[in-house]
Amino acid sequence: MNSKLEKVLSALEAGKPQQALTLVKKLNQNKKLRTYHSFLAEAFCLIELGFLVRGRELLEQYYFTAVNSEALFSAANNIFRVSVRSKNTVMATPYLIYAIQNLSAHQSIPLRFCLAKCYEEARNFQQAIDIFKALLVYKDYTLKCLNHLISIGIVLSDFDMVQKYLKLMHGHIEQLDLNNLKVLIDRSELHLETNVEPLLHRAKKMGCEDSFINYIQARIEFKKSEPQLAMNKLNAIDPDMLSTFNLRLGYFNLLGKVHLALKNIDISFLNFEKMNNLMSDHFPGNWRNYDVLPQLKAIGPLVNRKLSYTPPIKLSFLIGFPRSGTTLLEHVLDSQEGIFALGEKYTLDAVIEKIADDGFNYPSDLNNLSDAYVDELREVYFYHVEKYLGDKTFQDYQILLDKNPQLLMKLPIILTLFPDAKILLSIRHPIDCILSCFQQNFHYRRNLAYFTDWQLSFERYRDVFDSYRAYQEAMQWQECRVHYEELTSNFAENVERTLEFLGIDVDKDSYLNFNQQSKKTIITTPSINQVKQGIYHNKTFNWESHVKYIAPHWDKVRHHIEYFGYSTESIEKAIQELE
Repeated sequence: MNSKLEKVLSALEAGKPQQALTLVKKLNQNKKLRTYHSFLAEAFCLIELGFLVRGRELLEQYYFTAVNSEALFSAANNIFRVSVRSKNTVMATPYLIYAIQNLSAHQSIPLRFCLAKCYEEARNFQQAIDIFKALLVYKDYTLKCLNHLISIGIVLSDFDMVQKYLKLMHGHIEQLDLNNLKVLIDRSELHLETNVEPLLHRAKKMGCEDSFINYIQARIEFKKSEPQLAMNKLNAIDPDMLSTFNLRLGYFNLLGKVHLALKNIDISFLNFEKMNNLMSDHFPGNWRNYDVLPQLKAIGPLVNRKLSYTPPIKLSFLIGFPRSGTTLLEHVLDSQEGIFALGEKYTLDAVIEKIADDGFNYPSDLNNLSDAYVDELREVYFYHVEKYLGDKTFQDYQILLDKNPQLLMKLPIILTLFPDAKILLSIRHPIDCILSCFQQNFHYRRNLAYFTDWQLSFERYRDVFDSYRAYQEAMQWQECRVHYEELTSNFAENVERTLEFLGIDVDKDSYLNFNQQSKKTIITTPSINQVKQGIYHNKTFNWESHVKYIAPHWDKVRHHIEYFGYSTESIEKAIQELE
């Protein structure tokens, strides 16, 4: 490779595609200097700059003319790296497949690993699993593949799969460097009923910082309902010594929860603020530009569409505000044999992405979509749902339960695709919802950025349910509301009422023991501990211990508190007593 081409590739690696394109164009104008690799480099530059059509045309023109295996391997590997940087790994898939088919089995190992990552990114999980499993026998890839298999198991909520590969990882502990060992400890504490102290001891011998060890031990004590013992461990931690951003987030979140359990309300609130400030600093300044709620509020009545084909399964969507009890209700209902609970998976988001990719504006163009195109979108939805069925089929279930609190804002697309779907709305006291959202470590998901600010949390609740009530005036759907407080205080009656709405025969033994099944399920929402411990009923609202914090803002959601049947008098009285 000549020095000028090396400069082009270095500029690309440094995130300077425009500079790289200027250099490589000059290079390709020189007949003596231009090569197979320089033309591919020009294609890479165009792709990274967003000129996908021109970039792919160049790839198609030159990629398949590689003169030897080394050139083909290098080209395929570079295409994968470009696709990762441009966040479009699907693009690399056909080029990797071609290279793998034309290289020896040994030469293709790194490219097979890249292809598996492409499949994982595209949520083609079974194809990714098959490749990762096949590569486990190669020493250089064993730990990498185990990590990916565990990650896929978590996404699929496949408890047995996660346990299997975590245990295999334990068998390779001698090969783990400190960073991989810490990942193993973190995942084992979350997903295995196992003693991680031997792993912590090994980490300590390898030079692991005391802060990490104390943090994991604090998590263990808190999970055992020993908040004071957890506090003793947390008090030994200097958060500045925690090595990663996620660990610092987890530390402040846990410290807030421990103080809350010890009734230290003000200190608890302060630590939740610290966690949220830390999170807020990592959001891009333009994160509000991605919020479609203002457009959804103005959408107006939807075109009354009838299904032009029979869906492969009956549908229900479980919606609600975050922290309103959707995960609890989902796992209760999932105990019934006829229900396939999908969990918070990439389904409707795939439909919305297709709408945008095809040149439509979401959500403003929903009424402009043809019936034939809407049928295409339905097929996309079920294509992505099938990825989570494992070895089952739609015929094995009576109803699909698609749950995600964010679906509350996606009612227009749900009703466009599936006007006959049954909607379950999980309701919890609005201020308890808001408070719980503020107290959660949502990491840095852009769609939950509002909850990093106390005042914005109230405004978000107000705006979401203002939209919901506007939908009600403009659209019609079948809905059953389940109040979290009623579910936890009068469990059997509310579960059976919900199952009757869904048209499912009741298996009482299963729903009464739902938490035993949940212990064998990977739960990726912040509700994991509450769901696994089963039903518990708190006779008071959580907001009652936070009156001084809610007083300046609660009036923003007063109309929704009243609408959902909760008392505003008790809040007014508590605030008056505070004064």
